[in-house]
Amino acid sequence: MQLESSGPLPLPDILRGYNSIVPDAAERIFQMAESEQRTRHQATLELLDIKRQRVVHIKLSDMTGLWLGFVICAGAMVASTCFFLLGNNYAGCGFLLLPLVGIAQALRGPPTRGGNDEKQPPA
Repeated sequence: MQLESSGPLPLPDILRGYNSIVPDAAERIFQMAESEQRTRHQATLELLDIKRQRVVHIKLSDMTGLWLGFVICAGAMVASTCFFLLGNNYAGCGFLLLPLVGIAQALRGPPTRGGNDEKQPPA
């Protein structure tokens, strides 16, 4: 007859057998299982904390990028207006196109690798 148990602890009859061979063996097995569970819970909590910190970092990085993009666009628009008012239309157009090209690239999305936009079926 073969007995099978699932989980970290053996069946009660097996624990009694261990106790008959080694005193307090069942207690030691319970302590080992509890220690393992604490370790796994701690590792899970640490992993969740790392993921939470990563999300905060990504959000901060995104907001910084948005604000820097806004400052660059606003500065280019102000410079463009100044050049137009001073009569230098070429420089005004150049500084006006700078934020427009940046906005167009942002709307287009990230560049694709390899230059081929079509999806290839898996081989």
